[in-house]
Amino acid sequence: MYGATKPCSTSFPRHVQVKKINDLPLEVRPVNQISEAITCELVFLSEKEQDQLNTLVRAVQSDPVVIVCEVPGSIAQGADLNFVIREDRLRFELNPNRLQRKSIQIAGELKRLAIISSNP
Repeated sequence: MYGATKPCSTSFPRHVQVKKINDLPLEVRPVNQISEAITCELVFLSEKEQDQLNTLVRAVQSDPVVIVCEVPGSIAQGADLNFVIREDRLRFELNPNRLQRKSIQIAGELKRLAIISSNP
């Protein structure tokens, strides 16, 4: 989580500390500098840190790092996944073309649930 703002930085790790992906533990840690984000597989950029999105996108453009945001327009600015409210429901936008260029595979179910963006 870039910037590690509260309450997300304190409550989120407790919810995932017992989760595993392919039998590997899921680690949630704060990332306070763009250079640290390169070592992550997924970076959540909060609304408070949105001004760092362009810098983050440039820093990880050739690395398999998924950038997740929560601000309208983030997909157009280079995020891979963006949480949005549509019709009073939490949804997410997804840019599968960008993820494919990063050699990241997307499950069909995830694509089916997403609002697909075709931004480059």
